[in-house]
Amino acid sequence: MRPLSGWSENRAAQVVGQQGRERGGGTGDPGVVRLLVGEGVQQAVHLAHCSGADVDKFEEFDLTAVDGEQVQAPLVAECFANIECRVADTSLVAPYSLFLLEPVRVWTDPSEPAPRFFHHRGDGTFTLDGPTVDLQDRMTKWQYLL
Repeated sequence: MRPLSGWSENRAAQVVGQQGRERGGGTGDPGVVRLLVGEGVQQAVHLAHCSGADVDKFEEFDLTAVDGEQVQAPLVAECFANIECRVADTSLVAPYSLFLLEPVRVWTDPSEPAPRFFHHRGDGTFTLDGPTVDLQDRMTKWQYLL
């Protein structure tokens, strides 16, 4: 199982929550968790700060959609890893904005033998398996929380 935190204003969290409500049991097929690596941190921030309801992210960011095996949502060829998941539990959504996902298929890029992952530190800065990348000025949706 993998926990996924979803801000209530986030379209992906809204879609996953809606799918769970439509299925009545809170479980189902939400899609894909995608992992960019290395210098993809800036693209990840750009992707996270626009809504798929307003823009076709594949077209806008020149991403390549690839069919998955287990879920309907597309994989992204430019990502190091794509994890196809289904929603296993939504009981923690209301109190904590937390979904539990069950991975059902994992894809990785074999041409990337030693990926350098980046990690959001919660304040607009990122650790890139090495130096800190400061993108606080780009993280605009939560500044009122500081």
